[in-house]
This record gives sequence, structure tokens and C-alpha cells, in this order.
Amino acid sequence: MILIAGAGLIGKTIGSFSEKIGEKVIYKDTENHFRIADYEVMHVCFPYSKKFVSQVSTYINKFKPRLTIIHSTILPTTTSKIIKLTGSKVVFSPVIADHNIMSQGLKTFKKIIAHDNDIESAKLAEKHLRKIGFKTIIFDDLTGVEAGKPLLTSHFGVNIAFMQLVEQIYTKIGANVETYNEIQKIYNDGYNELRPNVRLPILFSGAIGGTCVMQNIKKLLTMFRSDLLRAVQKSNKRKIKNDKRNNNRT
Repeated sequence: MILIAGAGLIGKTIGSFSEKIGEKVIYKDTENHFRIADYEVMHVCFPYSKKFVSQVSTYINKFKPRLTIIHSTILPTTTSKIIKLTGSKVVFSPVIADHNIMSQGLKTFKKIIAHDNDIESAKLAEKHLRKIGFKTIIFDDLTGVEAGKPLLTSHFGVNIAFMQLVEQIYTKIGANVETYNEIQKIYNDGYNELRPNVRLPILFSGAIGGTCVMQNIKKLLTMFRSDLLRAVQKSNKRKIKNDKRNNNRT
């Protein structure tokens, strides 16, 4: 039997994969009752907070799953703290996917499995995740993987913030921002032949919304001081304010 702790988009999608191969799945969310049973795997899919370590530890002690897989975006050392508190088998497996096409995204990207000097738990997680349709890869640098997910989305946010700057400058000088996009395309076409690793992403200049980028920047700023990430926050707030002002004029 499989327990899904956090019945949001990610939890329901992972649960559906197990259901498709005939697994019995129980969904546990904050507003519903739970069932004590013999759980093979508990998937943790609810958002990170200051209470995350204690919440997951409580769930592990309550439900006693043979293996816990954390999919939530967390901060470094979180998984090790949970292992220390519970003495149970726990691995971290960040979600890399497009939230607009979650099911397809989860099956497209390799599912990283990071362990804390516990290859046995990693192998158990790999067997389970492959069984329900994931491609997997095991990492032994747990804290590196924990830091990698919020940094990855923050990198995306930095790139969008730069495009917000481009839009501001082009608007101020009365030029068409599409000109910049065409110049960037020429840059990328040339470097695609010479040095592909320095190509630039083609992104939009809109406000950053959704449930990942800005929230993960906020998480990182609770642990690390970064003028760059604060600049992204400031740029995005300015963009939202300007868009609202422009909409009110129309």
C-alpha cells in the first residue's frame, strides 16, 4: 500500500501512476482523516515550511512506512534531520517538471534519488519509482541535491529578471524589445557552432508567477544572504506594479 502525504498536483499525479499499475493508494492531506496500514512507501509532497521536519517525522512515526520519499522542495540538511529524528529509511527526490503538464514532465525528466550514505534505501526508491514509470538516477551528494532544486528555479528567475530589465531599458529609449530578441538569436546561432555552452535562454519579460520560482528564492534567502536574489524579488515586484498600472490605464 502507498501513502501520499500531500494531495496536491504532485501528490495526486504520483498517486495516479501507482494506481495505474494496481497499487492501493491512500491520500493524506491536512483536512482529511488518515488510515493506519502497512505502507510500503510514503511519498511526501506537501510544501516546505518551518514545521516540515517535525511534520514529516510525525508522519513517519505514525504511519511507519518501510520507505519515505520526499518530493517537496526543501533546504539543505532537511532530509538528514528527519533521518536522525526517526531512524527510518528516507531519501530525497526533487520534482523537475512543468507544472502545466505535470504527468508528462515527471515521466520526461530523470527522477533524482539522493541518499544519506544509505544506498540500500536509494535502491529501494529506485525500484519503486521505476516500477511506476520513472527514469531514475542515484546521487550520493544529498545536501547538494537539496540545494540544487531551489537554486535551479532561482537561476530561471534570475534570467527572467534580466529580461524584465531589458524591457525597462527598451521602453525607456523608445525601442522595440523584439530587436533585442533578434540580436540574441544571431548571438545564439553563432555560438551554437562555436561554443554551445554559452548560448543564452530565450525567455519572456513578464512577471514571475506560479508556485516555484519566487517561493524558492524566499526559501534560499532564509538560509543564505544574496543581493542577486533580492534584486530578483525587487525586479519582479516592480514588474507586477508596472503591469497593474498599465492595465488600469487601458
